[in-house]
Amino acid sequence: MGYKKHTLRLWLPTAYRSVTLLPLVSWLAPADVSEGGLLVPSLRCRQRHLGWSPGILAADMGYLAAQSKKAALEHWQTAVVIKLRMGMKLVPPYVTA
Repeated sequence: MGYKKHTLRLWLPTAYRSVTLLPLVSWLAPADVSEGGLLVPSLRCRQRHLGWSPGILAADMGYLAAQSKKAALEHWQTAVVIKLRMGMKLVPPYVTA
């Protein structure tokens, strides 16, 4: 069985040349564990330990699950954004990329 590392990282402004990404929480999980299942626990962990949650979280398609994104927005005021894949349609009021 393989393992994957999943990390929630904070992007820092370019004023810090030596560091641009700061790890906030990392998980080592079996390869068959979806990244989407780690989003809510990561945000819960950050809130508990830092008393802070990111306002916007850029994620990959593994985090597309609507239920996790809804929980992130409702409980931690964190918007989860992903890159649009081909064929995805924007709906009003979000009609431009």
